[in-house]
Amino acid sequence: MKKLLLTVICLFLVVFTTACSSNQTTEKSKDNSTNNSNQTSDMNEKNINEQPDPNTSSMVDYLIRQGKYKVDEATEEELNKALEFIKNNIDNLFADNETMEKTIYYGSLLEYYYAIDHDSYKGFNDIRGEIGMDDVQAVKYVYRNTETPNDEHVTENIRQIKENLAKL
Repeated sequence: MKKLLLTVICLFLVVFTTACSSNQTTEKSKDNSTNNSNQTSDMNEKNINEQPDPNTSSMVDYLIRQGKYKVDEATEEELNKALEFIKNNIDNLFADNETMEKTIYYGSLLEYYYAIDHDSYKGFNDIRGEIGMDDVQAVKYVYRNTETPNDEHVTENIRQIKENLAKL
């Protein structure tokens, strides 16, 4: 009888200890989850405002995000400035980092502004959106040094930009 009682008490202690330990782990997980969420939020804000190193995928993403975030407040003057920049530099898009960075920014601004629901996967409601998309595609790989201005992908995008500019 004593063995049975001792066994029941031991089982009770094991179950109770496990339950308490599990509860503490859950609380710690919640705290860590909250901290991770706050850290992610802080990192996203930091990533939006802090400029990455040049000639990296991070910088391309940063420039595209800047253009995309500007869409809701873009004025007709800014959109015209973006289009004029592309027109004036179409034969010189790869001159230097500054030109390529402006090209990516202005291209993404046009791409997302004229995209249906600001989503270029849904298509465009104006040819200027296609010009912007082709502009970004032409420059971003050269900017990251993974393609050259003479690569077929790049020259085809430049050809499409010129063709669409002629239609305006």
